[in-house]
Amino acid sequence: MACGLLRGGGGNPADSDPRIPGFWSGVMVQGLNPKAWLAVFSSLSTFVLPLEDRTSGMAVFTILYGAICWLSLAGWAWGGARIGQSQMRVFNGIMALILALSVTWMLVQAVP
Repeated sequence: MACGLLRGGGGNPADSDPRIPGFWSGVMVQGLNPKAWLAVFSSLSTFVLPLEDRTSGMAVFTILYGAICWLSLAGWAWGGARIGQSQMRVFNGIMALILALSVTWMLVQAVP
């Protein structure tokens, strides 16, 4: 994956492929995101289930979690729409390096 990031040109795939999925395709695959499910279940078990009044805890959790997720997604979308091709190459290089370092660290930790 890190090699793929480094080899990528950093351009916008919409410029080269007219068959990019649209908004509703993105909405439909949100339920397939394993990170989102893990975050929801861990947050629920940590912040909602220990509460005496589960109804109000769930309402607060839903409002806060929705606002935080929306703001995070909006920030990434805003930044992604404004980044240039050269900046994207630098960003991809940094992400590839971080990915390679994390995998290396995990492999070193796994060896007894």
